[in-house]
Amino acid sequence: MSKVGPSGGKKVGTSEGKPKRSNAWVRLRKHFNRKGVVEVDMDHHRYKMLNMLRKGIQDLMLNHKELGPKRELAQEDYHHLFIKELETKSGRKFTFTSHSSAVFASLRQAVSVTEDHYLNAIAPHDLPYMEFMSNSRSGQDFYLSNAQEYILKTDKTHNIDIFKSFLSEYLDHFQLYPHSLIVKFLGVYSLEGPGFPKVSY
Repeated sequence: MSKVGPSGGKKVGTSEGKPKRSNAWVRLRKHFNRKGVVEVDMDHHRYKMLNMLRKGIQDLMLNHKELGPKRELAQEDYHHLFIKELETKSGRKFTFTSHSSAVFASLRQAVSVTEDHYLNAIAPHDLPYMEFMSNSRSGQDFYLSNAQEYILKTDKTHNIDIFKSFLSEYLDHFQLYPHSLIVKFLGVYSLEGPGFPKVSY
């Protein structure tokens, strides 16, 4: 789950002292407009999957405050997996996993993204997700929060494991340089259940 919006260190100062959006954000928005962004409605083939993700994030952030930001992180926080069996309104059961929850919560805090803002942007109760129509060589899917502030990208377990192997250094970087223009990955989540393979975002 990465942040691409103008908040949380994505603005840089002009010579007049007025903030402006980074060139990377402007290019990305233009790219979205060229390629097209469509609403993920009930007929979309990933509608149910994304609503499982929404439910999992809501449960994590509303019911497990102990996995929020920490002043001091322990080594086990980097390897921690929050795993919970959940059920959709239609009765479909699935397993939601949040990777290194306290670490990512601390990272969000470092770049001035509050937990309330993140929850309301990533997992709102009544706003649809958007799909970014990509022809990415990776073959992964790209979705957006409703306000197009955050990207939800599927990825392979192998790539996530590599990223988590240097997560400590990644967090250190943003604690030292909260306005860094390096892409901010603010959460890693996985879904698994009967009838569909494991999917990670």
